[in-house]
Amino acid sequence: MKISIVIPVYNASLTLKECLGAIFNSNYKNFEVIIVSDNSSDNSIKISKQFKCKIIELPENKGPAFARNAGAKIAEGDILLFLDSDVIIKKDSLSLIV
Repeated sequence: MKISIVIPVYNASLTLKECLGAIFNSNYKNFEVIIVSDNSSDNSIKISKQFKCKIIELPENKGPAFARNAGAKIAEGDILLFLDSDVIIKKDSLSLIV
């Protein structure tokens, strides 16, 4: 089963790299990460590009619910997982979800 992980981002450069690092260090590998930048003005997009993520850049700030829905629309997985940019998952979190 594929997991689509949607992360709304608004000026999250202080926490995003650790969040993404934990996801990509997971022992479960069948996932996609969708970053939805809610019109961030920091280097969140630059950080996201260091990882294999799909990136959506919203032209104006509409809040995390709107960003999550935008990410969900392009998700291709069997399971939809919403995380915030300051969440650090454990190595086995994705396999436990599946």
